[in-house]
Amino acid sequence: MRVLWILQQTGQKDIAEDSKAAVEKYKGGLDLAKYRKKPVVVAIQWDGTNLDECEKFVGRHLDLSNDYLIIHTLEGIMYASKLDYIIRGVNGEHYPCKPDIFAKTYETVKLGQRMEENNERELVSR
Repeated sequence: MRVLWILQQTGQKDIAEDSKAAVEKYKGGLDLAKYRKKPVVVAIQWDGTNLDECEKFVGRHLDLSNDYLIIHTLEGIMYASKLDYIIRGVNGEHYPCKPDIFAKTYETVKLGQRMEENNERELVSR
């Protein structure tokens, strides 16, 4: 049904026998854009022993509950497990991130390294 609607909306009179082929035919005309995250984020990894460092990073006292750090985020209370990263967002907020997601999303930037973003050069510093 959806394929028929797509074909009708694109002004195509032919009806493909294979719905997948019809969808691919329709997709072929789309001009899709790709996006990447802009900000360089600052983060610390909670290892279960570095509570003082995490508190200094966040700038306030953090509570512990069964080896979980309790973090007050813009969306409410979240819990950081051991090895989770605590990220400082672009508006100064803090939130936890699982290590596998962090590794897929971010890469380490060495201090003093220049990064190319949107044809502008930014010197990464503390």
